[in-house]
Amino acid sequence: HQHQHQHRSQQRSAHLRERLQAHVSNLPSDVDGDELTREVFSGLCTTDVAVIQRKGGSGSVSASGDRLGSRTHSAYAFVEFRDLETFQLALQRDGAVFHGRCLHISPARGSARALVAATATSATA
Repeated sequence: HQHQHQHRSQQRSAHLRERLQAHVSNLPSDVDGDELTREVFSGLCTTDVAVIQRKGGSGSVSASGDRLGSRTHSAYAFVEFRDLETFQLALQRDGAVFHGRCLHISPARGSARALVAATATSATA
């Protein structure tokens, strides 16, 4: 019985590794997750959004390249996508402007492995 439980937890951790999340930084502190997905990732199927507020820090950069100063709080988010194709399209939106800020969109830690594996598979096909 214990062996069966162990197998199930391994399956769960494998599923977590396969999550396709983009890390989105340089967001305004009052960002709304729904608005972010609607404006930046419109047309892409997202399955989850988590916005994290960052207090203080080194400041943010506006779309024109001006430093907004350390008093301007910023936020970042993890946006999860349904499939690899959608995830890859989302990563192409790096540099999108949202509320006057140039966003940085990159694979979240762990999601990069799935991307590399998919690229290697499509290259050999």
